[in-house]
Amino acid sequence: SNRVLMTGYGAYGLNVDLRFRLAHLPLLNRDWIIAFAHARGGGDLGRKWYDQGKELNKLNTFHDFISCAEYLVANNYTESKNMAAISSSAGGLLLGYVSNSRPDLFKVLVLKVPFVDVLTAMTDATLPLTVHEYNEWGDPKNK
Repeated sequence: SNRVLMTGYGAYGLNVDLRFRLAHLPLLNRDWIIAFAHARGGGDLGRKWYDQGKELNKLNTFHDFISCAEYLVANNYTESKNMAAISSSAGGLLLGYVSNSRPDLFKVLVLKVPFVDVLTAMTDATLPLTVHEYNEWGDPKNK
């Protein structure tokens, strides 16, 4: 079974960066597969795709990432015991959700500088980025 490193982000309308990364070379030289998940919340498929993965629709981001991983297993690209995932910042929230909802799906998760406590951050308007983040995560004071 192939070893897979899966990456995704799904926030801020950002596109997944598909450019070659030198950091992947050691894995590629060892026959790893690098998989990029285009989860809703990202901008890969336009504004509607982005809107379907933010605020009250954030669960779509998590389910998309999980569906991509399940596809790789179901279509015999790999097995869960050979799958790792990596993401950073808001992608840490994505992997945090995955680790709790599907702990069986990945052997290893790497969260680089993860943003995992959205509720605390969004309820403290004195934090430097909070007010600017309301468009992405919502303002908890508004229903």
